[in-house]
Amino acid sequence: MGWSTWNKLKCNFNETVLLEIGQAMNQSGMVAAGYKTLNIDDCWPLKHRAADGSIVPDPHKFPNGMAHLAMKLSELGLGLGIYTAHGPNTCQGYPGSLGHEKADAALYNQWNVVFVKNDWCWRQKDITSDTHLAAFNAMRDALAVYDRPIVHSIHWNYANVPGPGCAKGVDCPLPKTANMWRIGGDIGPTFGNGVLRLLDIDADHAAAAAPGSWNDADMLEVGNGMDAEQDKAHFSLWCMLASPLVAGNDVRTMSAATTAILTNKHAIAVNQDPLGHQGVLVQTEATKGDASMQQNTSNTTQVWAKLLENGAYGVGCPNFRHFLWKCLFICVQ
Repeated sequence: MGWSTWNKLKCNFNETVLLEIGQAMNQSGMVAAGYKTLNIDDCWPLKHRAADGSIVPDPHKFPNGMAHLAMKLSELGLGLGIYTAHGPNTCQGYPGSLGHEKADAALYNQWNVVFVKNDWCWRQKDITSDTHLAAFNAMRDALAVYDRPIVHSIHWNYANVPGPGCAKGVDCPLPKTANMWRIGGDIGPTFGNGVLRLLDIDADHAAAAAPGSWNDADMLEVGNGMDAEQDKAHFSLWCMLASPLVAGNDVRTMSAATTAILTNKHAIAVNQDPLGHQGVLVQTEATKGDASMQQNTSNTTQVWAKLLENGAYGVGCPNFRHFLWKCLFICVQ
């Protein structure tokens, strides 16, 4: 659980802004609710590496350096997350980690980084899936040499090349490569093409979820423009899916309603259940009387169930026709 710069701030951040975000996370109760990392996405380093190959944090954005930022965040109860890409460049044209995995991982460890997002931005079409996988695994191995745990998060671009053991365009969990892996394209602050699209994709991958290995349905869009009922449904679904909860709104100015959704202890308990099971779709009822809607997720009522510890189940009943989350409750045998 954490927060990321990308959905709301994109490249418009610096040390001052991030510490304001961290303070707001602490004061709003997000840290106490379990949001323990502040993840810096793309655009944090200079555009070119140093002469020795080292990646250099932008001194205008981070005048005191990354280790200092990590120390200040730790005082607020937060760990530092960092962004890279498995190819030569990031999506915004900053240095990627290809060929520099060991050196970059050493710096991340020196800075006390606790989370590394390893993105897909390698656009050449002649690169084989084995080469892509080797690059992701190189960062996995570089992070693994350190005694303290560093979460490895990846995004395999399923649309461009086949995944390991999967055909082109088919989503592939990668539990041997990362602790969490994106299962689809980027989310957006829309319920149908954003939330429901990813829900449909993730429904097929429940068996891959386990403690330390998570299907990542992407960052949360709660507080970024959908209405309150859609935000509730979005958050509750991500909790049922056992998807990592990474907020992406401006927590400095969020409403009381947004705060209440993001810190709902009952929904978070379902998400964070120690068994690590992902919820499964157990029933779908399409809207009656309109055959054109029968195959449209947004016109159905569904029942999802998630096995919890001690023989309990979390049960969710989203009504997508009206963008409502009709129930989220725990049943005990």
